[in-house]
Amino acid sequence: RSLLYTIKFEEELIHFMSGNTTQIYSDAERLGLVVYIGAVVIPVAVVMNSLMILAFYKYKKLRITGMYFIVNLAVCNLVATTVSAPLIIGNIIQNNGSLGMLNKGVACDIRAVIDASLLCISAVTLATSSVDRCLAVYRPFTYHKIITYRRALLTILIIWIVC
Repeated sequence: RSLLYTIKFEEELIHFMSGNTTQIYSDAERLGLVVYIGAVVIPVAVVMNSLMILAFYKYKKLRITGMYFIVNLAVCNLVATTVSAPLIIGNIIQNNGSLGMLNKGVACDIRAVIDASLLCISAVTLATSSVDRCLAVYRPFTYHKIITYRRALLTILIIWIVC
């Protein structure tokens, strides 16, 4: 079933790129997608990311510099699921099965900016986290002098500002 939706999505993308604006997904498929995202994906993502943030806040042993980047990723995902996902659902409902790609409204533009920013923040945070881990492995004795809490927080702030 998942493969079928992947194939249909590829067909829709080709359909969209060719300039066609006719509906590809049936109303039942759109409703199923909305129900799945709204009832399964969003609540699970909100709960799991909130638990990650809560664990970081509650347990001081988790407050090491490397975890700051992981928590930043959880915050980014939480923002994506609480802000962007409802807009995606609205676009799916409103847009006759085009998964929001053909909607020209202001909400679609706002969603596109939010999605691009959150994607950038996630990607840069993952890259920063991997550099952090590399430094921890290759420079174990000087790691704490190089990566301090202040530098980690400053890096996260710069990521959010730049992206």
